[in-house]
Amino acid sequence: MGKFHLLLIVYCLCLFDLKAQKISYTVDLREPHKNTYRVSLELNYKNAPDTVVLKMATWTPGSYLIREFAKHVNVYSASNKKGEKLNSFKKDKNTWVVHNDGQKNIVFNYSVYAHELSVRTTFLNADFGLINGTALYIYPNNALDKNANVQFILPKSWNISTTLPLIDEKENKYNSNNYDQLFDCPVLLGKHKEFAFEAKGVKHRVAINSTTFYDPEMLKEDISKIVEAQTEIFNDNPNEEYLFIVIARKHDGGGLEHKNSTTLIVDRFDLAKESGYRQFLSLVAHEYFHLWNVKRLRPLELGPFDFEHENYTDLLWVMEGFTSYYGAKTLVRIGESEENSFFRRIANSWEREYERPGAKIQSIAESSLDAWIKLYRDDENDYNATVSYYSRGFLMAAMLEMLIIQDSNAEYSLDELMKRLYEKYHKSNSRGFTMEEFIKEINDLCGKDYSEFFKKYIYDTQMPPLDSIMRPFGYEVKFETSSNSEWGFRVKNEDKHYIINRIISGTPAHEAGLNVDDEIIAIDSFAFDMRKLAFFAEYYPDNYSLEFVVIRDDILKKISLMTPEATKNTLEISQIPELNEDEVRFRKKMLFNN
Repeated sequence: MGKFHLLLIVYCLCLFDLKAQKISYTVDLREPHKNTYRVSLELNYKNAPDTVVLKMATWTPGSYLIREFAKHVNVYSASNKKGEKLNSFKKDKNTWVVHNDGQKNIVFNYSVYAHELSVRTTFLNADFGLINGTALYIYPNNALDKNANVQFILPKSWNISTTLPLIDEKENKYNSNNYDQLFDCPVLLGKHKEFAFEAKGVKHRVAINSTTFYDPEMLKEDISKIVEAQTEIFNDNPNEEYLFIVIARKHDGGGLEHKNSTTLIVDRFDLAKESGYRQFLSLVAHEYFHLWNVKRLRPLELGPFDFEHENYTDLLWVMEGFTSYYGAKTLVRIGESEENSFFRRIANSWEREYERPGAKIQSIAESSLDAWIKLYRDDENDYNATVSYYSRGFLMAAMLEMLIIQDSNAEYSLDELMKRLYEKYHKSNSRGFTMEEFIKEINDLCGKDYSEFFKKYIYDTQMPPLDSIMRPFGYEVKFETSSNSEWGFRVKNEDKHYIINRIISGTPAHEAGLNVDDEIIAIDSFAFDMRKLAFFAEYYPDNYSLEFVVIRDDILKKISLMTPEATKNTLEISQIPELNEDEVRFRKKMLFNN
């Protein structure tokens, strides 16, 4: 063997050893009232590098916004195993550098302030803690594929609920195979209750805190129905266990999906109210469906993740919109929602998109790409300039399903498409899919080219013909003229101060120059209130000039506004009295896949 080859082997072995570190975390929350996690990261190297670079994620999967978690990292320091201080400094917003002087054992201590409670952040107070890994764990650069252990030091009588693999129950030690797993397993800590049930051969646990207003047996029964209905779509449930973390608060706060768990924040009284309970089941159905759609069946760009930067995809409308659609359809399948209500929701979704000015400006594909700068940073002009990939994605799922059923004469539905994608891209190839592959799978399923549908309704802003698509399912759709008037502004009433919080483009308010944050104090020489606004719209003819007086930046302004036309088209949907055989067949295929 030549000298060059020997040196090359030695060099490669050194590179391997530099990365062959053992990673351990100790998370101390024994003073929860201080809203701060004290974290100790220990790195053990076989061959220690001269410099160690540490990173922190800037966002969390499922919530597409750079959240700058490092802003909550306060005190930090580095030392060797003996406690001798090592030189460390912060390099940029989420990067720390440690000069370890050849030490094989490095300890990096830091604290994380945690008082923002949401499904995507890390929280701690005297009552409980919630950990989202991306918002807590600083990690060695280029080590996302490494195993890591975590030990939690708890206040007295606190317990832990997580799907991280447990390696030492007495010491509260857990393991992760890599950082994708560590980041994807939220942890609930506190004195919460937990109960379990089995559905489709999978153990499911429910950890719930801060409320006693619920019936565990009813939750077991109803969530089991959701699990069963959704598992049947894919004929596969990839988990051995699944955890529902339910945090009850003063107000609800949505949910966030993970591979084998979900975090849900709910109104603490909703589980005891009929309407609130149905809303909770809807949230469960949405987040549970995500264990397939987005966590495994995903766009190519959403995995492996870049945890520091934006991960762009034009397919979020499939990930979120289709999930919203299946969440609603699941409630029909388990008997928690009526068939007619489901179809009416589809029609209402079409009407909202039709009326929204932003739906004529931004395509749903572009909305997916813009999630990082628009959806989670909404402002008063979003209604005029954007479309939601959630709501429009729901509509596109319904339109595509109805077309697939018609084109295949009820041989296929959206269920078959989702199962086909899951089997091919996740189970067989362990990768995501592209928009082109998504279109191809629909084409191959139905033996028809759907590229025109995508050109018009996904990449462009055109609206699909609702009436012709829904008629084969036994519904007639038409517009009715109502007497509603659209002035084009919305106000918030702050102790009888009427402050404009939205202007709708193309309306009298927009044309006249009313602005968001204007306070309306008078209309036609009368003190302003909503009752007078409705009266003048009815009393005066269309396009009659009325004088509004507003306060803008402490200055009185008079603005002439034309009364709106007293007509508005309202969508009406009605079921055909007697359904024919095909209409019945199509509806059964859509709702129950039979």
